[in-house]
Amino acid sequence: MSRIFWDTNLFVYLFEDRSDRAGQVVSLRQRMIERNDELLTSALTLGEVLVKPMEAGDQTLARHYGQAIESTATILPFDRAAAHAFAMVRQDRSIHPADAVQLACASVAGVDLFITNDRRLVRQVVPGIHFIQTLSAAAICRFEGRVEIRRPRLSALAASQGWLYVPDPVPFMVRSGTACIIAGEAT
Repeated sequence: MSRIFWDTNLFVYLFEDRSDRAGQVVSLRQRMIERNDELLTSALTLGEVLVKPMEAGDQTLARHYGQAIESTATILPFDRAAAHAFAMVRQDRSIHPADAVQLACASVAGVDLFITNDRRLVRQVVPGIHFIQTLSAAAICRFEGRVEIRRPRLSALAASQGWLYVPDPVPFMVRSGTACIIAGEAT
């Protein structure tokens, strides 16, 4: 079981987008359910998702969106601990305040994977977040088989975090030898 944080844009794709991105989100969520992964997001996500239906005066749709998120995700608050994490993240002024709130909430919660479609965030290193990936780069799969370790230096570092490194061509990490979170572009 992994703790996976979704940035607002994944919910927007799910609720409002008719492109392939909505299908990717549905597929991702199905895999998460199969693996018994925990979905997390922040109270900011809930607020951001409700803007469009409320602007349109559609209280029914706003209630539907709210119920959908609240029934499937753990909604993390922006509390005192998150405020301190926010201050640390915002020291990098290239990170927008809303993104810093999301990263701070995920950081305090200690997540395995933070999924966004904001490519600027992928290069960030935030304590408490193992990986930050775009929707297209983040895939969750079942792991069945043997792990062969060929890079001891990386493996030792990863193993110290409870992860094993599996070498190219598709870099990914395996926790407990039962499931993997791909942390790179699939080939």
